[in-house]
Amino acid sequence: VEGVLEVVPEDLGHAAAVAKEVQHVVAGVELLRVPVGHRDRPGAARIVGVGAVGPVGDIDEGGFARAVGLELDDEAARLGVALEPKTKPAPAQIMWDLKELQVARTALVKARTATKNQHKTLSLSLLKRQAKQRLKQIETQLKEIDAAMLDIIRADENLAKRLDILTSIPGLATTSACALIIHMPELGTMDNQTAASLSGTAPRVKQSGKWKGKTFVHGGRPHVRRALYMPALVAARFNQDMKRKYDQLIKKGKPTKLALTAIMRKIVILANSLLRDQRKCETKNT
Repeated sequence: VEGVLEVVPEDLGHAAAVAKEVQHVVAGVELLRVPVGHRDRPGAARIVGVGAVGPVGDIDEGGFARAVGLELDDEAARLGVALEPKTKPAPAQIMWDLKELQVARTALVKARTATKNQHKTLSLSLLKRQAKQRLKQIETQLKEIDAAMLDIIRADENLAKRLDILTSIPGLATTSACALIIHMPELGTMDNQTAASLSGTAPRVKQSGKWKGKTFVHGGRPHVRRALYMPALVAARFNQDMKRKYDQLIKKGKPTKLALTAIMRKIVILANSLLRDQRKCETKNT
């Protein structure tokens, strides 16, 4: 087996169809059906042996079955047609491992916040002691996960180089850089406008005819936006170029969140350019 082709279901009916575990061999290509899970996890429906990734659009199940000369059920035909769309390289197993660690880390951060808020309202000494114990356990587990992610990234030459480039950006610490590597592995392979749109920081204009509404950000990957928020706060204060842009927007009367989103977009574009050119950032903090 050389690779994996992930099939992202576009509707609930399709998701249910590909959820059955059935295996077929079509024209020398092994099709392996696995239960459908979250679309960001390896449990999603996938084809083993292809080595590419592509979405499933409108398909002709019967046409595919006739083309390969076999009587296949609709589900197998749906998977087989996925061989034709435009594809991109499949994520390596190392990326699945990193994403799994990142998901666990996100859950621990949410649990830490919830426990801290709960601790403020507790009155019984027993419950307070247990809350403190949970917080201590969460902090220990977070350190273990962070160390595991760094070990995996540094063991891979390509990922280690990407980490060094990203952390050279003022305000972008190791944790945020790891999140970008995991949630936006396409950085460095696209144009700046596409990178901004994919990160969900590109402005969208709401308009109809002559009417024009407010500009807002929409879509993209929320995990990337969350990872960029704190670096944007730091950059707006200590990065010379970013601070200049932030101050200009504030002086024009723009809301603080809008100005921070613009800084987030500049960070994404900068990261994309640096990774594309394989060079480190030379801008220094004030």
